[in-house]
Amino acid sequence: RLREAQVEQVSVAWRQNTPDVGEVGRVLSNITVHARKSGVTLQKFDPEPQVHLQTVAQQPIAVALEGDFEEIFDFLHRLETLPHRVWISNLTLSPTSEDGQTLRAEMTLTIFADLDENSAQAKS
Repeated sequence: RLREAQVEQVSVAWRQNTPDVGEVGRVLSNITVHARKSGVTLQKFDPEPQVHLQTVAQQPIAVALEGDFEEIFDFLHRLETLPHRVWISNLTLSPTSEDGQTLRAEMTLTIFADLDENSAQAKS
């Protein structure tokens, strides 16, 4: 019983903070705003096709950006503090300048979106 209650609590919190599929564009825009605020320069920000699962959709985005270590760290920290979860995978850092002060970060970001109609069916 306790485990079921914990799972339900996590599920409710996830649904409250997860965008619907139709809101993904706003989330993408929000990520670019955070990039600008952190001081990095976006070199690539390419949303890939959504992957629809049973109750959620995955929205992968191929990202490449440049900045110093602190700027890149600030950007990643901003992603971690978003109200919804963003997975960061395939992260690579490489120097782009002789002195190593400017770095290029390449990664795949994945946003999860709620498939409302499927989510409601799965719950019942």
